[in-house]
This record gives sequence, structure tokens and C-alpha cells, in this order.
Amino acid sequence: MECKTVSMTLDDLMTETDRRANQKLKEIHYFDTRNHAHGLKPSDDRENKVLSNELENRKQEVTNLKEEFLDLTNRIEELKGKKEALSKTFDERETRLDSLEEAVEQNKINQEKEKKEFNENHAKNMKKSDVVFEREIDEADRNFKKEITEIYQKNKRVNQKITTPTKENLDINYCQAYIGRVCLILQAIMYHIVLPDQFAEDYPYKVKDIEEDINDEDLLDDQERQEALKRWADLKENLRWEPSIEKTLKMLQKEGNYMANPEGLTVEEAERVAEELNKQGRLRGRTSYEKVKKIIKMWKISYTLAQSLP
Repeated sequence: MECKTVSMTLDDLMTETDRRANQKLKEIHYFDTRNHAHGLKPSDDRENKVLSNELENRKQEVTNLKEEFLDLTNRIEELKGKKEALSKTFDERETRLDSLEEAVEQNKINQEKEKKEFNENHAKNMKKSDVVFEREIDEADRNFKKEITEIYQKNKRVNQKITTPTKENLDINYCQAYIGRVCLILQAIMYHIVLPDQFAEDYPYKVKDIEEDINDEDLLDDQERQEALKRWADLKENLRWEPSIEKTLKMLQKEGNYMANPEGLTVEEAERVAEELNKQGRLRGRTSYEKVKKIIKMWKISYTLAQSLP
């Protein structure tokens, strides 16, 4: 659009310049012809002078017009150069635009192609991944079942080892559980001796239960309470009871709840596991070896006393 406007302007300028130059030449020719036709003489100074001045003015105008024409010609050439440059730039931009449009279209085609290839490859990879994943899941499931079986068998062997000790090798857990069970049974026998009518099988009695139940008005009347207090005093005397023993029983009995097959406990086995715990440095302070031996002795005495109960 810009190139077309420049072209129209140049044509208009050239036409106007030619028209004005021709007009001035005609006027000059007219004055020359008129002077000759009238046969003007030197005596006609005034009119001749006017005509001469006018002629000079016209000549000057012609000169000016020629200079203006020359300037316009140069300007036209300059504008033509700019027009050619603009046309070249316009053509280059048109070419560049066409190239860009082709590149965009080609890029779109390439993207569609890549997208299609990606989707196809992704579908294939997902299918392969599913197969691999299922295979890994199956393998993991088999390994898990195998590990569970191995753990079960191992635990079974460990439990057998704990519940069936040998003289050659006593397990520390077994020893602690054995002494803990002795402590629980001792307190149950003591409760049975002091409060035989209130005793219930398989209840984990503690020493504090004896004293609390003796003072419980809902369980005993005054006479029963006095009789229970006497039995409690006699039992403590027979066992050579010490208040600190209650704390020792509480500390040792924790492991007794994990003792499998508690039937068949013997004094000999209790003494043997106590000795083993002492060798391994497990008995100290409130749970010293001497206190454990005293508890075993109390268990033996209380068991004998309980045999006389109806």
C-alpha cells in the first residue's frame, strides 16, 4: 500500500511540473510575438520597459521552475529508490511470511506425527509394564508367602525351644518366664490360703488383692474378716514374709504371662533357671538371686500349706 502511494505522488508531481513549465513558455512566446507584431520602437520606452521586466520575470520563473524541476527529479529518483527498497523489503517479508506459514504447518504435521508415535509407544510400554508388574506382583506374593512360612516355622522352633528347655542350653526368655510364672502361682496360692471362699481359678491374684479383699465389707462380714486376718498373719509368719518381697514379685511376674504350658512347674526346675539367670547377670537389686531363691522357697512352703485346704 505504501509503495503504491509513493508511485501515485511521483506521477502527479511530474505532470504538474510539466504543465507549469509549458504554461510559462507559452507566456514568454506570447510576449515575444506581441512585440514583433506591434513593431514596438525604442521610443516606446515605457511599455517596452514593462514588457522587458515582465519577460525577465518570466525567464526567472522558468529558471526557478527548471531548478524546482531538477530538485523534483532528484526527489523522484530518491523516492523511486525508496520505493524499490520498500518493494524489496515487502517481497522479502512476503517470502518470510510464506516460509513461516510453511514452517508452522510442517511443525503442526510433525507434532501430530510425534503425538501419534508417542501414544502408540506409550500404549505398548503400558502393556509391557502391566505384564512386568503382574509378574513382579506374582513373584512378590510367592516370596511373601515363602517368608511367612519361614517365619512361622522359625517362631514354631523358637516356641518349642522356650517351652521345652534342655539341660544343655537354657534360653534366657524361658528362664525369665519360668520365674515370672512361679511368682504368679505363689500369689494365687497365698490368696487361696487366706481367702479360700473367694478364690477363683485362673485369676492373676496379687498380694494387694489379699489385703484389699480382706477389708472389703461387701465380701466379708466381721467374723470372716477376723478369721482371714488371722490366716494372713499366720501365712506371713510361715513364709517369713518381708514387705520388700511384694515389689520383687511385681517386677518378676511380668514375664510369667508369656509362659506356655505352665503345668508341671517344679522346685528343681525353678532353682535351675534361677541359677542360670544369675550366671547371666540378670538378677540384681530388688530381683537379686537371694530374693529369687527366697520366693522359690516361699512357693514350696505355700504349696504344702495349700494341700491341707478342703
